[in-house]
Amino acid sequence: MGAFPQAGIITSLNVEERKAKAYLPLLGIETGWIPVATNLLIEEDIKGEGAEFTEVRIDPLNKLGIDEPHPGIGHTFALGHQGTVEVFALRRIAYGTLKVGDEVLVVFLNGDVNNGVVAARL
Repeated sequence: MGAFPQAGIITSLNVEERKAKAYLPLLGIETGWIPVATNLLIEEDIKGEGAEFTEVRIDPLNKLGIDEPHPGIGHTFALGHQGTVEVFALRRIAYGTLKVGDEVLVVFLNGDVNNGVVAARL
């Protein structure tokens, strides 16, 4: 029994199961789905749903009630004389999170490339 470390490149991520596939350039193969160490953060998507009432805008010249997009926030839609609704999606990526294309250290047990773990990000 022994550990078999290899440098690899993440090719696929399964965030829900905390598993990844990695290409091992030295061996010229791709692993199956192997676990990602719990100390590594994985890229996380957050979907913002719903709408937020922001302010009342009364614009008698704008009969359709459509405003220009809000810079950096998303799109703003006016609801006549009732106010506006901002709709936007959020995506949070913390510094140092694991994502496809990252170089990693993969450690295998007994030399089996499908019995390993993504242990560190290089």
